[in-house]
Amino acid sequence: MQFVVNKQNLQKELGFVQGIVERKNTIPVLSNILIESVGETNIRITGTDLDVTIRCDMDAEEISAPGAMCVQARKLFEIARLLPDGPVSFKKEDNDWVTVTCDKTRFKMVGIKKDDFPEVPSFKSAPTKISAGVIKVFVDRTIFAITQEESRYTLSGAKFILDDTGAKMITTDGHRLAYVERKGVSKNGSDESIDTLIPRKTLAELTKLTAGYEGEISLGMDGNHIFFEVGPRLLISRMLYGQFPNYDMVMPKNNDKSIQFDGALLNAAIRRVALMSDERSHAIRFHLEPNQLVRRVAGATYEGTGAVMCAACVSLGEKSEAACVFDREGSAEDSALLRVDRLRSWLSSSTSSSAESFLMSDQRKFFLRDESHGVEYTAPLRFGGRTKGALIVAFDKREDCDDTVCRLVDAAAQQAALATHISSLYQAARDASANLTIEVERRTAEVQAQRRFIEAIIDSLPLSLYAIDRNYEIVAWNRNRELGELGIPRGSVLGKNIFKVLTRQKQELLQDEFTSVFATGDIHRIEHATANANGEMKHWLISKIPMWTDLKGGVSHVITIGEEITDRVEANRAVARAEKLAAIGRLAAGACTMQSQPVQLSLGRTCRITLK
Repeated sequence: MQFVVNKQNLQKELGFVQGIVERKNTIPVLSNILIESVGETNIRITGTDLDVTIRCDMDAEEISAPGAMCVQARKLFEIARLLPDGPVSFKKEDNDWVTVTCDKTRFKMVGIKKDDFPEVPSFKSAPTKISAGVIKVFVDRTIFAITQEESRYTLSGAKFILDDTGAKMITTDGHRLAYVERKGVSKNGSDESIDTLIPRKTLAELTKLTAGYEGEISLGMDGNHIFFEVGPRLLISRMLYGQFPNYDMVMPKNNDKSIQFDGALLNAAIRRVALMSDERSHAIRFHLEPNQLVRRVAGATYEGTGAVMCAACVSLGEKSEAACVFDREGSAEDSALLRVDRLRSWLSSSTSSSAESFLMSDQRKFFLRDESHGVEYTAPLRFGGRTKGALIVAFDKREDCDDTVCRLVDAAAQQAALATHISSLYQAARDASANLTIEVERRTAEVQAQRRFIEAIIDSLPLSLYAIDRNYEIVAWNRNRELGELGIPRGSVLGKNIFKVLTRQKQELLQDEFTSVFATGDIHRIEHATANANGEMKHWLISKIPMWTDLKGGVSHVITIGEEITDRVEANRAVARAEKLAAIGRLAAGACTMQSQPVQLSLGRTCRITLK
C-alpha cells in the first residue's frame, strides 16, 4: 500500500482517534489504528477499544497502491504533529513495516497484520437525523451528572430518548439528576424511535466530533450498537444494558416553582466563588434559606431606618414561619419578641391578599412585644398577588416614622418579597432534591441487587452457560465457563466474537448451528465428547436455546448450555452391557435345557435322536 495525504488533514483525523484508542491495554492490538484505502481518492482511519469505535474518512492527494496497514496510533499522531506542512507519504514495506516521509523527514514504524486488527461492527444506515447543535447542548448539560463509579453500571451513561414528541437526555449519579428536553425535534421523516443508554466515553467523543460542526447528525441502531454519523466521521458505540432509574417518578409533578437568573452574572459569580472551593468536591453554597433571608432583611432595615425595633417574618406554610427580630440593643432574636399568633391571623385573613402598608398607634394591636414604642409601621411582603410575610418597624415617637422612612420600608419590603419567593422555591427544590436522592439510591440499589441475584443464579447452575447476540458477540458468560477447560475470565470475553473465543471448535459448524437457531427459533441439541490431558473422555449435551427480547421480532439472542452427561452415558453403557450379558445368560440356560431332554425331529419318518 502507498498513498499521499495532506499533513493538516492527517493530524486532524488522528486527533479524533486518540480519545478512542487505549494507550495501555491488556490487548496490545487495540493501541493500533487501521489505515486503508476506500475507492480511488479516500483514506479511512479506524480505531477501537471494542466498546467504542471511530472511523474517519479523508481525501488523499494520491493513492499509488491500494491496501491496508496497521500502526501505533499514539506514535503516529506525535509524528504528524512534528512534521512540516506539506504532503505526507505512506508506504507499506515488507513484514508490515511502514515508512512515513514528509519533505526531508523520514520515519520507519513497525506495523501489524490487518487480520490481527479487531473486526468492527458493520454499519448499514442511519435513517434518523438530528441537529448537531441539539446533541451538543444535551451532552454539555447532562454529562456532569454521570457517575464515575464503574460498579454502578446503569448510571455510567446517559439515557437518550427520541420519539414523536421530541428528544430528551437524562443522567444521574444517585445524588443529582440532569434532565434536558426539547419538544418538536424532527426525525426527518424516520419512523424509528430511539430509547437507549449511551456510555459516558461515547458522549465525550461525540462532543469532540460536534465541536464546530453545524450540520445534521445521522443516528442508527442495531441490536447492540448505536451509530453517529457526523459528516465524514462515524462513531460506533456499544449500548449499555440495564434498568435505568425511574426518573419520571421522582421528579415533581405540576411544579410551579422556578427561579430565573441572569446566566452570565450567575456564571461569573460561581466562577469567583469556586476558586475557594474544595479540590475534590468543588462544592459551593447558595444562601437562599428563609432564616438567613429574614435575618438579612431585618438587619438592613433596622440600620437604614433607625428604628428602635425591626422584625421580618416569612410564612413557610401552615403554622410555620421564619422570623427574626432586632431589639433595642441591636441584637438579633428569634420570634420570642413577636406576637406570632396575631401576625399569623393577619396573614391568613382575606384582607391580607390585597393588604397595603399601614401605620398603627394602638398598642393592643401591635405585633412586637414591647411596651415602650409608640407606633409600628407594617409593610406586607406580597408577590404574585399573595402576601407571604411582613416587614415591621417600631418607633418611640410618631414623628420618627416620616414619609421617607415609610417609603424606605416599602422598597425594602418589595425587594424582600421577591427574595422570599425565590427562597420558597429553593426550599421546595431542596426538599424535592432530597426525595429524588433517596428514590434514586433506592432504585439503584434494587437494580444492582437484582443484577447480582441474577448473576448468582446463573453462576450457581451446574451447567456451562454463555449467550450471544445476532452479531455473534458474547453477552453472558457464567462462572462454570470461567472454571472450565478454557478457563477464560468473564471480563475478558464479554463483547468479543464467539468464534475468536471458542477457537477449538470448527467455526463453520458452530456458525451453522447458531444460524439455524436464529432462523428457525427451534432448540438445537447435540452430544459432544472431549478428552482431557489424562486421556479421560467426557461427554456433553450441548443445547442452543433461542431467546426473544421482542416477541414481535426475530430471535435476538441464543443461549448455549453445556451439561456434562458423562455419568449418564456410562450408566447407559453399563445397562446395555448388563442386558447383553443377560441375553447371553438366557441363551446359555436354553442350551443347558436342550442337553438334558431328548428332542424329536420329523424327517419324513420317525426317528429318535438323543443329545448328550
